[in-house]
Amino acid sequence: MKMAAMFGVALALAVVLATVNALPKHNSPPSRYNGPDLQKFKGGKLLTGSQEVKYRTQPLFLSTMEEYNHVLATTENKMVVVFFTAFWCGKCVTADRDYNKMPGEFTDIVFYKVDVDANIDAATAAGIQDLPTFILYYNGKKIDAVVGGADALRTMLSNYSV
Repeated sequence: MKMAAMFGVALALAVVLATVNALPKHNSPPSRYNGPDLQKFKGGKLLTGSQEVKYRTQPLFLSTMEEYNHVLATTENKMVVVFFTAFWCGKCVTADRDYNKMPGEFTDIVFYKVDVDANIDAATAAGIQDLPTFILYYNGKKIDAVVGGADALRTMLSNYSV
């Protein structure tokens, strides 16, 4: 009798797994750490490239040195701000709230974040010594930087924004 019960459980499990595997696959929204193709969802549709930049509502994290280099290499004729931050940094957490709203204010600038603990290589390459640090790039070259809160960044950006 125990053998029949175990066979019944195994059969039921096999049916459940077959049913789950037969369901249509749906794209899930990307994690907060996005790959080099910078995927983003808008209204259930996956957007990439210029569409993604147009519809982005919050800055994306660059979680690897490759992503950081990719962004700097592929953003021709665009200003890019990279916010170097850490979860344990109180000033960073405070600045983050305002920074997340800036893509709506400065639509001609593309915004990203780097967690210095998760992407130490990018932080080292950028020469980060204090947090929070905001670096402004144009055509992949550093043109300005500011250490401090979002108000200091907003003042800096108002000098460059069209």
